Amino acid sequence: MIYDIDIELTPEIAEEIRQAFITRLDEKYHLVYTDYQSNLNQSGRLIQDCIETKSGDELFDNNDDWISDNAFENANYYLNEIKSNILSDGSLEHLHPFVEEWLDTEENRAEIRYIIEDRDESNPFQDLINNTRLNARATLYTNYDCLLHNYDMGNTYSYEEYVKDIIDVLNLNPFWVRQTFLKCGINTVGHFPDIRKRNGKEAVSYMSFAEELLNQTSYGLLTFTGVLPLQKLIDNRFGETKYIIVPKGNYCGMFSEWRGGGSLMEMQLLRDLKIPTRWFHKTKYDKLELEVEVSGNYSYCISEVYDVSPSYWNKPFILTFKNTE
Repeated sequence: MIYDIDIELTPEIAEEIRQAFITRLDEKYHLVYTDYQSNLNQSGRLIQDCIETKSGDELFDNNDDWISDNAFENANYYLNEIKSNILSDGSLEHLHPFVEEWLDTEENRAEIRYIIEDRDESNPFQDLINNTRLNARATLYTNYDCLLHNYDMGNTYSYEEYVKDIIDVLNLNPFWVRQTFLKCGINTVGHFPDIRKRNGKEAVSYMSFAEELLNQTSYGLLTFTGVLPLQKLIDNRFGETKYIIVPKGNYCGMFSEWRGGGSLMEMQLLRDLKIPTRWFHKTKYDKLELEVEVSGNYSYCISEVYDVSPSYWNKPFILTFKNTE
């Protein structure tokens, strides 16, 4: 169709075009699409950085860019769909010569695009979170460095230093630890007190603890395994945690991410275990740290060393944050 280019775009015609666009807008739009394969599983290192810096800004910013870009592109797509609808409507033929000119004014185009974006009901970032499953570790660091493997320990243990820290965190009665060690052929030296209030409240069995030490082949730290509670971390913007609860049924053992080995990693928790991330009366080196299961240039993760199945990781850690008390 040939239009008369001498006819001007009057304010009245401009307003009629504007109304034609607005009346054709849908009540809701879905501008950013995700499927079940869209997740943050490849963002483990970035999420670990957020945990360490106690800020989720980098994760949010990293995803805001592609979300806003997709929303912008799809808003323009719907705008052009409306334009095509108007240009194919014979009852609006008197407006057809001016539609492109009206859209060439960025203010007009932006107004329609902003309305579309404002009616967007998609929540892609939440979709990514819901589709994400990252494994994690909670590792016990103390002022006593680590636990040597059984050979270097001479198959002999005392209720001191890192061994004591492990026994105390697992709420084991040292007396029964020693009795179990002796049954398993493990030597002991020094005093193993009878802390009876721990009886019946142990986090793991005495026999599984002995088996872990007998089979430890590398220096290691007491490490609990579980699923990363990503939603909880994001809801609290990666703030400082006060407690980590390791759910009943999850596993723990000795592991070294630097050496790529440890013990069997098969001590299964008999009950939920609530562990503070810091101890008031201890040094700054005494802490329980949440770590995403990602390998690096100089480190290993449990998944690649032990080749465990996805079900091994069991339940998510439960976090208590300082700013929520």
